[in-house]
Amino acid sequence: MEGVGPVLVGQLREWLSHRQVRLTRVVDVPGTRPVDCYETPRSMAEAVQLRTPADCAPYSPNVSRTGQLDHTVPYVPPDRGGPPGQTAVDNLGRLGVFNHRWKTHGRWKVTQPRSGVWFWRSPHGYHFLVDGAGTTALGKL
Repeated sequence: MEGVGPVLVGQLREWLSHRQVRLTRVVDVPGTRPVDCYETPRSMAEAVQLRTPADCAPYSPNVSRTGQLDHTVPYVPPDRGGPPGQTAVDNLGRLGVFNHRWKTHGRWKVTQPRSGVWFWRSPHGYHFLVDGAGTTALGKL
């Protein structure tokens, strides 16, 4: 259960017996198709949230649904030679506003070798791996 974690069937039955319930459709995260525009469609934003519910910056504790989706490989408009399908789950990461700013303007470098895994390099040469398990400091490489 989102925001709670695993729950027992008995717990779920008790909760559902006296609360308003909102059902949502199942999201096929790997099947979410790339788009050729900068803006992220709502369905793709939901897929990114489900794939990685936390901010993808090193040591970030942010697990809220607010924030910004950042293109790991910067977006280049198609009329300026950018390839199709740049806005894709595999090229997006959730960042809080502050983390998005220091990533964009603070000389941090980031790659996403596979969906949901980020390899960060600080301006001082320190490396961090961020994935579903959290942040692993890799030191200077």
